[in-house]
Amino acid sequence: MKKILLTAVMLGLSSGAAHAQLFGDTSLYVGVDTVDLDVDTFSSQTDMDPQTPQNQRNEFESSIIRLRLGWNVNENFGLEIQYGLSDDDTDFANNTVEVSDYIGIFAVPTADLADYLKLEIPLGYAITTVDGQSEDVESESYGVNFRFLPAKLLGSDFPLSLSAGYLIYGSKNDTRVKGTNLGLRLDF
Repeated sequence: MKKILLTAVMLGLSSGAAHAQLFGDTSLYVGVDTVDLDVDTFSSQTDMDPQTPQNQRNEFESSIIRLRLGWNVNENFGLEIQYGLSDDDTDFANNTVEVSDYIGIFAVPTADLADYLKLEIPLGYAITTVDGQSEDVESESYGVNFRFLPAKLLGSDFPLSLSAGYLIYGSKNDTRVKGTNLGLRLDF
């Protein structure tokens, strides 16, 4: 995954527009998303019977409010930092668990699907803290995001966009965190 991330960064920085004008049309953006998470945990069974599965899978739901700060290096590549605020409490009876901390850093290659629709592929590294787990989930993180610019349909360049996507926040030996997001983004 580290090679893929490095390749994405190198391709983004060496694209034609970036090569000709590396920092000419740069801009910053901020975003806020609501994220519905699926948290899967695995625990070893102590039963010595070979017919019994050795791992037990537990599935939980959670949610966070994700804040994003990004830098558009050029129109096809950005760098982004994400931070998550807890939006759910741990309640094992209702299969919910709190994700108390989340931070990630991403390279975000972007492609235009239409004048008003963009495809983003965030590739990066994230650290996620899940209540009840002894260690943070620190691993590669990747996903897909669609960004809709409604003002473009009206002939305007107003920089507010709607976004929706899916991200693997992390996977470690005993925990996997993934989720869908829906939010807003404003470019400056």
